[in-house]
Amino acid sequence: MLISVEGDEYLAAERLVYHLLDVEDQQDDQTCEEEGIWNEEQTPLTEIYGSRFEVIGPTTCRIRLSPASSQLLPRTIKLELVKPRGYPHLLPPHLVLSSEPKLPSHVRLSVIRQAGLHALETLRGSGMVWGLTDWIEENIERIVRHPGRLSDLDGVVSGGFSRTLQQSKPMVSNQLQKREPVDWTPRSPVAELSISASRKSLPAWTHRDDVVSACRNHRVVVVTGETGSGKSTQVPQYLLDDLLSRGLAHAVDIICTQPRRISALGLADRVSEERGEKVGTTVGYSIRGETKVSTDTKLRFVTTGVLLRRFLGDPDLNGVTHILVDEIHERTVDGDFLLLLLKDLLFKRKDIIVILMSATVEAEEYAKYFSQFTVGRVHINGRTFPVRDIFLESILMSTGYRPSLRKPKKDHEIEYDAGNELGGIRDALNILDEGVLDYELIAKTVELIFQDDHGEGAVLIFLPGIPDLNLH
Repeated sequence: MLISVEGDEYLAAERLVYHLLDVEDQQDDQTCEEEGIWNEEQTPLTEIYGSRFEVIGPTTCRIRLSPASSQLLPRTIKLELVKPRGYPHLLPPHLVLSSEPKLPSHVRLSVIRQAGLHALETLRGSGMVWGLTDWIEENIERIVRHPGRLSDLDGVVSGGFSRTLQQSKPMVSNQLQKREPVDWTPRSPVAELSISASRKSLPAWTHRDDVVSACRNHRVVVVTGETGSGKSTQVPQYLLDDLLSRGLAHAVDIICTQPRRISALGLADRVSEERGEKVGTTVGYSIRGETKVSTDTKLRFVTTGVLLRRFLGDPDLNGVTHILVDEIHERTVDGDFLLLLLKDLLFKRKDIIVILMSATVEAEEYAKYFSQFTVGRVHINGRTFPVRDIFLESILMSTGYRPSLRKPKKDHEIEYDAGNELGGIRDALNILDEGVLDYELIAKTVELIFQDDHGEGAVLIFLPGIPDLNLH
């Protein structure tokens, strides 16, 4: 191989990629190479992967993979990507997969081959680095378990060609392949899961048929519901159950976005539990640096940023059938940008449905924004719970806690008067510094709560940041 390209290792690697993917070398076809795309990818990749991303040279980068945790996979997996000629219209980046401990050669080649075929089918014409990396992180465990036939790799492993490149199957057009529409042909229906009494007790249950009907008859649906109505956990399941019962399990691919990582994780856990499954089967999640999905996953909870990064490598969201955008009332730059992309996507794809969910009833502006399409609306009434306000003075009085004096007062020193309870509380409030967390006061408050409710229920404590959660 090196002799045929006069010792040029770069061209030799490129020809091996052509042979591994079983396509014809079309470099004689003067396809315009878009120099800017490779460079434009580097900045968002740095934001996405942080310290896991490294620029090796002007045409090479390296990413440390973070697939779903598995005892089957090596502790460390690195992916090196080299920009080929004609990028991004011909070949995907040349891939070098290394790991510690090492994966067998035929497994690494199988990963590279399947990732390359995926890139040729769905990623060509736009930046491929993130799309390739994300696909490998999601599928590497499956490939390690079932690497495929050695005959597919025979020519590359042996170092020879089973046939000349000129006899290979012709490459598809240099332009992006036309996206295959979603196959809505019904097949064998899946039996509906039994609905637990707790799910039926939610206000959303009475609007189940309204949600399903709106999603069948409109391209955009705005669902409003008060806090506690169950819209975040139930609406995605209503869609999923309806599609499965209609024999569309082969087609369904639902993505539900959340503004925060903890929301995506929590909802995936809750919905999986309600369906009697483990996370990563029918229901999974994808957040920055962590993904838990499988080939059986039909509903995925993701952060808004993850979906935006998918747009980077797959602007048509190939195969996705429904996109639910939750908490749209939390106006953020990422959220507004996502709505812009979804509006453009609705013009390009006629087989995708967008559901917008908000905790407020002021949904008119969202309906107007998507007024070019049929817009359905569903409102779910919430349910309220009794709330009792307990002020800090009561906490200090009930617990007897007195904070230590952290800084001297300019006018006078404060001394607690043991015989004057109200005076002591007033002095304690004067000493407490709102800019400093008093962990002892938090502990005393929790103790008081458990004394009052006899240990029933749960306590949620909001702290300013991750360091406080980790250290305390």
